Amino acid sequence: MKIEKWKFIALCECIEQIIDFRGKTPKKIGMDWGGGNIKALSANNVKQGYIDFTRECYVASEALYDAWMTKGDCKKDDIIFTMEAPLGNVALLPDNNKYILSQRVILIKTNELVENKFLYHFMTSEQFQNQLLVNATGSTAKGIKQTRLIKLKVALPPKPEQQKIAEILSTVDKKIDLIDQKITETQQLKTGLMQKLFSEGVGVQDKEGNWVPHSDFNKNTHKPSLWTMNHFIKFFELQRGYDLPVQTRVHGSFPIIGSNGIVGYHNESRANCGVVTGRSGTLGKIYYCDIPHWPLNTSLYVKNYTDNDKLFCYYFLQNFNIARFGTGTGVPTLNRNIVHKQMISIPPLSEQQKIAEILSTVDQKLDLLSQQKAETQQLKKGLMQKLLTGEWRVPLVKMES
Repeated sequence: MKIEKWKFIALCECIEQIIDFRGKTPKKIGMDWGGGNIKALSANNVKQGYIDFTRECYVASEALYDAWMTKGDCKKDDIIFTMEAPLGNVALLPDNNKYILSQRVILIKTNELVENKFLYHFMTSEQFQNQLLVNATGSTAKGIKQTRLIKLKVALPPKPEQQKIAEILSTVDKKIDLIDQKITETQQLKTGLMQKLFSEGVGVQDKEGNWVPHSDFNKNTHKPSLWTMNHFIKFFELQRGYDLPVQTRVHGSFPIIGSNGIVGYHNESRANCGVVTGRSGTLGKIYYCDIPHWPLNTSLYVKNYTDNDKLFCYYFLQNFNIARFGTGTGVPTLNRNIVHKQMISIPPLSEQQKIAEILSTVDQKLDLLSQQKAETQQLKKGLMQKLLTGEWRVPLVKMES
């Protein structure tokens, strides 16, 4: 059987309709937001590959919807595309609910030549995204004019092959979505465990080494009576990190850790393995480094653990919400002296180690899931490079009459 060649056509030849209401506002049509539950989708909601309904969006009444969406309704699997800030995010509408198209997005309805899920995957591909960047305008916030967008080239196989390619890539997407769901569930499990472990603990060990839940709690702190209450500094002493200008860094094996995590490597260290958190800029993120490292001056590191478990300290600070002690609005700063004065309750060392062990097990599961997600995303990237260029052709079954 002769293999049909792919066509290279302009995007406009794939489209039945573009719905574009950028620049439209309720005030321009004499109305206001509110009065209903119809979501208005903007570029803030459209991520690469999905619509983020957790991001804030306006809601509208039926009357506003009717006055706004005058060019047609959104349908399940229509393509929604961000024209600027950010440029090039592509997603499929997940259902047939009513949506208003708001700022910086357009809706694309495909014609009979194109399988819409194929076009969706093609528009997320590297070759299409590169075309976007070449044709974009703007220095800081990149954008593209619709007249340029519709002239970009699409590599189009016969429709049965489009459908098969879309099916393969959508199957991989479903696997990624499943992993994301497991990550969310595991994160929720960890949050619940932390709340319980840092309020009730795991208990005490009996003569046989079994853990028995605490039965006696402090009436004031509501923490187990066996836990020790004192100022933060009596358990953990925070120390400001050290300056290390970029021009003086010599590449080595020791991580350089700032308020946002590892920012490079150096040939010297200033702290042994342990806990680091942000001091200036980004507050609240807690890092555990299991090798000697260089904590930057934008960070605080735990200098003294006073015979407490380091890994327990890492999880304790995650639960402690240390960012609430930050000051300043422009560049928030964490004053360690304020933190040092806080009263906290800490369990005995053996219970600290058990708590750290439980939470480490959950973190190991999260690491494994993150690795699986990264591998699956890499698999999809490789498939897209092969399938969306025609380098790999998918087998099609031809029925004999």
